[in-house]
Amino acid sequence: MYVCVKLEEKEEEVNLISRCYLIKMLRLRIRYLCSQLECIFTNQFLTANNATHTHTYFHIKALFVLCMKRESIEIFSFSLLLLLLMVMVVECVVYWSEHSLLLLFLLLALVINNILLYYYYYYFFLLDLEMDEEAWVTLATNDSYTLGALVLGHSLRRVGTSRKLHCMVTTSVTQEMRRSLGNVFDSVTQVDVMDSGDESNLALIQRPDLGVTFTKLNCWKLTQYKKCVFLDADCLVLQQCDDLFDYPELSAAPDIGWPDIFNSGVFVFVPSNETYQNLVKFGVEQGSFDGADQGLLNSFFSEWRLKGPSHRLPYTYNTASSALYTYIAALKRFMGDVKIVHFIGQQKPWNLLGSKDPQLGAALEMEFLKTWFSIFSSNVLPTLHPEYTGGGEEGCLSNRIGVCMERIKALCGAEILRKQMPAAVSDADRQRAWEEGIVDYTGRDSWENIQKRLEETINGEKINYEASDHPQHEQQQQQQQQRKMCATKQCGFKQTT
Repeated sequence: MYVCVKLEEKEEEVNLISRCYLIKMLRLRIRYLCSQLECIFTNQFLTANNATHTHTYFHIKALFVLCMKRESIEIFSFSLLLLLLMVMVVECVVYWSEHSLLLLFLLLALVINNILLYYYYYYFFLLDLEMDEEAWVTLATNDSYTLGALVLGHSLRRVGTSRKLHCMVTTSVTQEMRRSLGNVFDSVTQVDVMDSGDESNLALIQRPDLGVTFTKLNCWKLTQYKKCVFLDADCLVLQQCDDLFDYPELSAAPDIGWPDIFNSGVFVFVPSNETYQNLVKFGVEQGSFDGADQGLLNSFFSEWRLKGPSHRLPYTYNTASSALYTYIAALKRFMGDVKIVHFIGQQKPWNLLGSKDPQLGAALEMEFLKTWFSIFSSNVLPTLHPEYTGGGEEGCLSNRIGVCMERIKALCGAEILRKQMPAAVSDADRQRAWEEGIVDYTGRDSWENIQKRLEETINGEKINYEASDHPQHEQQQQQQQQRKMCATKQCGFKQTT
């Protein structure tokens, strides 16, 4: 009798888990369909010249955002979806295009999924599954970093992520920018600014602006999610990477400057008030060896380097965009595998928008920068308040983006990775890269050039550092061999005499 009761309880538990899993899958499918709809809406309506057409797009986008925020469960959200479908039918009749049929199909699939979800949710009287959800989390400490967060959010939508998007903001972010964030992210919450107060260590790495990055610790207070992936606002998602949520806490990619520690720009974590309190206590008592969140997190999760591949993310999930931090030959070889690019350093893409004559530094990888500006101009710029776009003034933000894009295309056409980037790196930067173990073995730091440098020092003559396939290379080698033969003969003559 006891065994039968236990078996019945087990069967009921399995059925409950199956229903929960089914509901979760339906909700993820709905979110994916919404992401696809948003991409098509943007491509179809923002390219229209008709002002009424574009105005209708923003009404549809507003309904779409409300539907996603309500998670398509309540009747209110379901009614919005039906209204959205009717508006789209009218739109497709008036402004028919090649995408209209696909839009109608996706909307119909979205409504069917909502009906199924509504049925399973209320028929089985299940509780809300908010605690089982996972989310991408980022932080915007001011309006400038909000621009990066907006591009990051749109890049996640473009690759079709099925997880929620959550953005933490501080009091420095204006209400206009918060409204823009609300159109992209599922949740926007305000957090307190936390400063490490360690100016001496921050000065050592010449980044005093990193003190406020301790505010990042607030992400552990997002206990409404069971697991999260944190992305710095200066990151850009290029490919679908929801598989990151399969990794345990704390999983991160190694830092390119010191691989025994992880880079805190991308990491997997499990929200917990207890972990948050322990982190704050550890920060107050022990501090951070670099004055920023990366030093604190590496000290707190010091066992990361010993846990092996299970907690070590591939470098393609946190690829540095700067030539000073990246192995250029490997970047060219594995460019197609990069999933998340990280614009590390003080030079950020949005900083180029602050000048009427933006200067594109060779340290930024142009292909990644081109993608960032493409998303910004097509998805972010149309939604910004006129105060930030500059209105119709000469040299306004839209014009600056055009200038940046033209220069990026010119640099990409000139093969900047192979020719211009290495030439733009100063001797001081190269020496610092050598000290950090970042050596360009296929370029100027190749063995042939090292050998030439040694011969230059021995013979007291200056030798050009040309590639081995240069026309002058064979001539230089012949001259070097002749000098060696002459030196050998002279030595033999002296010995015989």
